Amino acid sequence: MNELGKTDYGYRWGFTFLNTDTLMTDDERLELVVEATEMFFNNEKERKVKGETYEGIIRTDFKYHVLGTFGGREYDALIDIGDRRAYLSFLVKEFIDPTKN
Repeated sequence: MNELGKTDYGYRWGFTFLNTDTLMTDDERLELVVEATEMFFNNEKERKVKGETYEGIIRTDFKYHVLGTFGGREYDALIDIGDRRAYLSFLVKEFIDPTKN
């Protein structure tokens, strides 16, 4: 995992929301949350991911999406788990200066 640096306003922090089914374990889903969050901080469009029991790709179109009162960049993942396929969606929201966003 990349170390996140300090900005003029303090450390970068935020929320990552995940929408998925239950084909993957909690630990596997958490691994992919970390991958999507790192992609946000590194401004990546696409990343191949692979774990012990899965492999796939996470992508973004860099569009802003809203979930309730939170908005952020959406990432979608298509993950192969043996002969099954899982679809995951992440919403990453960063707070740089709490007085501004």
